[in-house]
Amino acid sequence: LYVDASIAISGDGSVINPFKTLQECLDYINTNSITGSAIFIKAGSYTHTTDINTGNAIYCEPNVFVTYTGAGDYAYKSSNSSPLTNIY
Repeated sequence: LYVDASIAISGDGSVINPFKTLQECLDYINTNSITGSAIFIKAGSYTHTTDINTGNAIYCEPNVFVTYTGAGDYAYKSSNSSPLTNIY
Protein backbone atom coordinates (compact mmCIF):
# COMPACT_ATOMS: atom_id res chain seq x y z
CA LEU A 1 0.00 0.00 0.00
CA TYR A 2 1.20 3.52 -0.79
CA VAL A 3 0.67 6.90 0.88
CA ASP A 4 1.59 10.30 -0.59
CA ALA A 5 0.61 13.57 1.11
CA SER A 6 1.45 15.59 -2.01
CA ILE A 7 -1.35 14.23 -4.19
CA ALA A 8 -4.56 16.23 -4.72
CA ILE A 9 -7.10 13.40 -4.37
CA SER A 10 -6.77 10.20 -2.37
CA GLY A 11 -6.82 6.96 -4.30
CA ASP A 12 -7.07 3.23 -3.58
CA GLY A 13 -3.60 2.84 -2.06
CA SER A 14 -1.92 1.53 -5.20
CA VAL A 15 1.41 2.85 -6.41
CA ILE A 16 -0.39 4.81 -9.16
CA ASN A 17 -3.25 6.03 -6.92
CA PRO A 18 -1.90 6.23 -3.35
CA PHE A 19 -3.84 7.21 -0.25
CA LYS A 20 -3.36 10.89 0.62
CA THR A 21 -3.24 10.28 4.39
CA LEU A 22 -1.72 7.62 6.59
CA GLN A 23 -5.01 7.53 8.50
CA GLU A 24 -6.91 6.49 5.35
CA CYS A 25 -4.41 3.71 4.78
CA LEU A 26 -4.70 2.47 8.37
CA ASP A 27 -8.50 2.61 8.23
CA TYR A 28 -8.41 0.54 5.04
CA ILE A 29 -6.09 -2.01 6.68
CA ASN A 30 -8.25 -2.28 9.81
CA THR A 31 -11.57 -2.42 7.93
CA ASN A 32 -10.28 -5.22 5.73
CA SER A 33 -8.29 -7.04 8.47
CA ILE A 34 -5.11 -6.89 6.40
CA THR A 35 -1.91 -8.30 7.89
CA GLY A 36 1.49 -9.04 6.42
CA SER A 37 1.48 -6.09 4.06
CA ALA A 38 3.93 -3.23 3.60
CA ILE A 39 3.05 0.45 3.59
CA PHE A 40 5.34 2.80 1.66
CA ILE A 41 5.15 6.46 2.70
CA LYS A 42 6.35 9.27 0.43
CA ALA A 43 8.03 12.34 1.95
CA GLY A 44 5.64 14.62 3.85
CA SER A 45 3.89 15.09 7.20
CA TYR A 46 1.30 12.62 8.44
CA THR A 47 -0.85 12.28 11.54
CA HIS A 48 -2.79 9.20 12.57
CA THR A 49 -4.96 8.20 15.52
CA THR A 50 -5.26 4.47 14.83
CA ASP A 51 -2.84 1.86 16.12
CA ILE A 52 -1.04 -0.03 13.42
CA ASN A 53 -1.82 -3.74 13.23
CA THR A 54 1.16 -5.84 14.15
CA GLY A 55 2.34 -7.73 11.11
CA ASN A 56 2.19 -4.68 8.83
CA ALA A 57 5.50 -2.96 8.14
CA ILE A 58 5.79 0.73 7.37
CA TYR A 59 8.63 2.05 5.24
CA CYS A 60 9.41 5.72 4.67
CA GLU A 61 11.32 7.78 2.20
CA PRO A 62 13.62 10.41 3.73
CA ASN A 63 11.83 13.46 5.16
CA VAL A 64 8.71 11.74 6.45
CA PHE A 65 7.31 13.09 9.71
CA VAL A 66 4.73 10.88 11.44
CA THR A 67 2.75 11.89 14.52
CA TYR A 68 0.57 9.44 16.44
CA THR A 69 -2.05 11.03 18.67
CA GLY A 70 -3.49 7.95 20.35
CA ALA A 71 -2.49 6.22 23.57
CA GLY A 72 1.26 6.70 24.04
CA ASP A 73 1.68 9.66 21.68
CA TYR A 74 4.87 9.75 19.62
CA ALA A 75 6.46 11.48 16.67
CA TYR A 76 8.95 10.13 14.17
CA LYS A 77 11.04 11.76 11.44
CA SER A 78 12.79 9.61 8.88
CA SER A 79 16.47 10.08 8.20
CA ASN A 80 17.82 11.91 5.19
CA SER A 81 20.59 9.36 4.86
CA SER A 82 18.62 6.21 4.04
CA PRO A 83 16.09 5.76 1.24
CA LEU A 84 13.55 3.72 3.24
CA THR A 85 13.40 3.10 6.98
CA ASN A 86 11.14 0.66 8.81
CA ILE A 87 9.61 2.67 11.67
CA TYR A 88 7.56 -0.10 13.33
